[in-house]
Amino acid sequence: MKPDTIQQPQYVVMPVPPLEDMPSKDKTLFLLQPVVEMVRPRIEERIPGSFTYFKLLVVMVVYCSLRDAVNLVNTNVIVRLFVGERVGKSTLFDFIGRFARARKDLLREIAKELEEKCRQSYLPSSASYEGIEWLVDSFLLDLPPGKTSLELVLEKLRLDAMDLGPIARAIAFAGAWLRARTRRRFEGTWAKKWSRSYFGLKVFPLISTALFVHGLEVELANFSDVRCRLSRKGLKLVDRGFRERGSFVHPHGNFKYLRPFVEYFGIFLKQHWRPYAETRVRNEAFLYAIAITYNMVHFVSIQRRTPRHLRAAQLP
Repeated sequence: MKPDTIQQPQYVVMPVPPLEDMPSKDKTLFLLQPVVEMVRPRIEERIPGSFTYFKLLVVMVVYCSLRDAVNLVNTNVIVRLFVGERVGKSTLFDFIGRFARARKDLLREIAKELEEKCRQSYLPSSASYEGIEWLVDSFLLDLPPGKTSLELVLEKLRLDAMDLGPIARAIAFAGAWLRARTRRRFEGTWAKKWSRSYFGLKVFPLISTALFVHGLEVELANFSDVRCRLSRKGLKLVDRGFRERGSFVHPHGNFKYLRPFVEYFGIFLKQHWRPYAETRVRNEAFLYAIAITYNMVHFVSIQRRTPRHLRAAQLP
């Protein structure tokens, strides 16, 4: 063999391991296979010829990595079985742009289809509440603040140093200004919640009482809750940060026990959110991908507690 010859690696064909032996992320992806095939007509209708890239987007959400999603197709037997073929990174980025244009219709249609296929008696207990149709909340999403401009330094100090005296505030400003020498990378703003400052975005999900996400509104972090523009027929249960107006109502009576159910999506969002893009518009597309994946994972959990002969999807 010549010294400059590169020896090709020997590939080994591995069987799919039993479900109980799979790691948690592999198990989630394996159980999502029949559900992804179920929503395939929706994907092909809105984004023709892009079903493989949609599956790769689901892999990205489950494994919390945009870069590794492409590489896992070649190294992980479950991911290769799920995606079916190799995909280039540049083609995936092109698909994200097309997905962004159809994101709202896809989320609404997939959520409606999956919710209708669930049997009422096996939905979460929140679905049994009458009078409320939607749950609305706000979640802050962290982004790397980097070293910021003077304007953002002043805004952060205004939030962090509200309780400081004028001398302490001047000292804090001087130190912060010395550290702020370059422009920040990610588009976001500073906001304060529960005595802590956050830099990033804020997302408002529209969640049905069956706990499926039907809509999203993504804004900068300093966007006030009272300006939320989610519009859908039916009463929406909101917390005290929102203004009680129109279809927005505060928890009262038994509805106060319904309020915590919104955290199911909040926990999923916190686990799978990453700063995938630099702009707010681009990050919004990835947030819709997370919401669609959440709906499919939630559908799987409902089907697994449904008797096998009554399931809408035959899970492994």
